[in-house]
Amino acid sequence: MKQKRIVIIGAVAAGTKTAAKARREAPNADITLITDEAEISYASCGTPYFISDMIKESHSLIVRTPDYFQKMLNIKVLEEDEIKRFEADANGNITNVVTKKRTVPAELVLLAIGTKPNIQMAKEAGVAIGQTGAICVNEKMETNIPDIYAVGDCVETIHLITNKPAWIPLATTSNKQGRCC
Repeated sequence: MKQKRIVIIGAVAAGTKTAAKARREAPNADITLITDEAEISYASCGTPYFISDMIKESHSLIVRTPDYFQKMLNIKVLEEDEIKRFEADANGNITNVVTKKRTVPAELVLLAIGTKPNIQMAKEAGVAIGQTGAICVNEKMETNIPDIYAVGDCVETIHLITNKPAWIPLATTSNKQGRCC
């Protein structure tokens, strides 16, 4: 049986949560997490304590390391890399994610990028951008392009009170969105 090839772009709250959930849901999938950062999972809420010197060592803010994801969850982690483009077949199905350093085979891509809506790559791929300036997704976190999903700080959601699109870049929101996929 062929393994599903899943690529998650971005880390920290939404990306790492999605990678862990993907492993639970698809134990045999080939999962790759790509980030432009060196650290993939850290407690950004602890940053004020580090800046104020209440926390002495920055490594105290690290929640999970790439080594943990690779050894414990069998998820490949590609750090300090940059996405250049997506490649698709004649039918428009995703086939590869091309980075600055390599080409990663993909059948499903999830974008979990940035603490502000970093939408340039999504726009270039033809992903719809919502009225808040973030990526437009449905309740399943699907974009307008088949097999491209987006979660976290780059997406807008429907506000529960106003029932209007809202951009809410919070870790709790990103964690919940990561579990949807």
